[in-house]
Amino acid sequence: KECDWSSDVCSSDLLKARKAEGTISIASATSGEWKGREVKARVQWDGTAAHFTNITAQLDSGAATGTMDVDLATPVAKYHLEGSVNSVAYHGGSLDLTGTVDAEGIGDALLSSAHAEGTVRGRNIAFAQDADFRTFSAAFTMQPLGTAPRWKLTNVEANALQGKIGRAHV
Repeated sequence: KECDWSSDVCSSDLLKARKAEGTISIASATSGEWKGREVKARVQWDGTAAHFTNITAQLDSGAATGTMDVDLATPVAKYHLEGSVNSVAYHGGSLDLTGTVDAEGIGDALLSSAHAEGTVRGRNIAFAQDADFRTFSAAFTMQPLGTAPRWKLTNVEANALQGKIGRAHV
């Protein structure tokens, strides 16, 4: 049976008998503005499901770790990622994000279907000229909205360099 992966439609019959286990190592990878190097993961592929564990990657600033499940049982692949990105440079400081991402499809459809939730913590962030924060934390959700994602922050807490600003619910 011939399968056209680029059409996003492929018979799962081809995958049902597939079984593989091993380690993946990629010297460098790019996704949008994110550039990773030394990307590594352990993979267990069983039929129409692939499970990636011990995912690690070095970023231009920071590092990423996590796990990912891929469901290929339907014509549109489904992805579930759990992980963290740490020490990412942002506005003169750094951010740590921990959470989950769910998406489906390939290419633009994958990005436009992505939903995420988790927590973000920042250190020494200069959001604006007169708004420098020693620490910042919040819970977040991200949903697709046209060509740009919609971010919602809740349980926001920030400590200014000159003292505590307070807690706000956004």
